[in-house]
Amino acid sequence: MTNNLTVGSPTRVIVAFTLPLLIGNLFQQVYQFTDAAVVGRMVGVDALAAVGATGSLMFLLLGFTFGASGGLAIPIAKAFGAGDMAALRRYFANPIVVAAAIAVVITAVGVFGARWLLTVMQTPAELMADAEAFLVISFWGTPIVMAYNLLAAVIRALGDSRTPLYFLILSCVLNVILVVASSAASAGECPARRWPPSWRRPSRSRCASC
Repeated sequence: MTNNLTVGSPTRVIVAFTLPLLIGNLFQQVYQFTDAAVVGRMVGVDALAAVGATGSLMFLLLGFTFGASGGLAIPIAKAFGAGDMAALRRYFANPIVVAAAIAVVITAVGVFGARWLLTVMQTPAELMADAEAFLVISFWGTPIVMAYNLLAAVIRALGDSRTPLYFLILSCVLNVILVVASSAASAGECPARRWPPSWRRPSRSRCASC
């Protein structure tokens, strides 16, 4: 659904557009809080510490993909506001290529450089295995995260800030269900440690959203 933000009362339009963004930020925090709470209570303190050790790198991943997506959507917003549909189509195609390249680079660096990154951050040796496993799985999900953030940014550029919020809420609900189920089945040990390296693909909860 598109919404022309250049029509109507500026105050009403800005408030209506911004409110879903603020609510979305709250749900992002719920998403991360759920991961920490469930892992800490159902898997163990060591697993929680391992997840916490990756916090800065995960923030870098999510923050960079979110910022890059928002930047790529700016020309789309300008073209839509100007009513230039030809430019709008052109600007929509270009960010897809750029976003794909960014996703490939981040995935490669994160997956193959996870241990080095954790070593640089002086991660304790007793947490290294679990932290590396969690980080590798998370970085495998970078293309999914990038695709979601780009699509959400494009939708917002067209004046619709509610639709991305609906998908974010849905992903948070799925995340709670899947994290609880997987943690209960693997209580006492980080689930990823049981998987061969070739199986380390994005978890379903990571595929649901960023």
